[in-house]
Amino acid sequence: MEIAVDQTTIIIAIVVASALLAGLVANRWVRPYAKSEVQGIKLETMIGPIVSITVLLLAFTLVTVYGGYQRAQLASQEEARKVDNLFEAAGFLKGPERLTIQSAMACYAQAVTNYEWPAMAEGGVGKEVGVWSWQSEIGLKQALRADNDSSAVLGALLTADRDRGETRSRRLSESQPAIPD
Repeated sequence: MEIAVDQTTIIIAIVVASALLAGLVANRWVRPYAKSEVQGIKLETMIGPIVSITVLLLAFTLVTVYGGYQRAQLASQEEARKVDNLFEAAGFLKGPERLTIQSAMACYAQAVTNYEWPAMAEGGVGKEVGVWSWQSEIGLKQALRADNDSSAVLGALLTADRDRGETRSRRLSESQPAIPD
């Protein structure tokens, strides 16, 4: 069983480990001197605010990362719904365009999970998804040219395809790390 570890998880682990190590070092070697005074100022009064700021910064980082993860998850679920809607709406077409669009959406979903997500884990984007998106557009153009007596279905298909493209763009932008390298 493979465990996927993304860049954000590694950053969080490094920050937490560094904070723990710094806390242990400070507790062992700095704390005995914190009771003393330097030029009339207790070191203990200077260390308290630094610790508070560090804790707040770490909490802010964790909340930001988690919020980005949640938005990316919602965007991927929304894209999956749009692909499913497009697949189902294409079933109302008559003719070969129906199979062109439905097969393109099935391959699109496979390309997202098998190619794009692994590529995104390494900081890239899968090119295979664009091929199937383009194939779907070919099917839509064929349906528009054909005399299908189903202009309502074609309108719904065009809207669903536009929405799918927008949600893919949103998913790709939300999948970028919230904390830059």
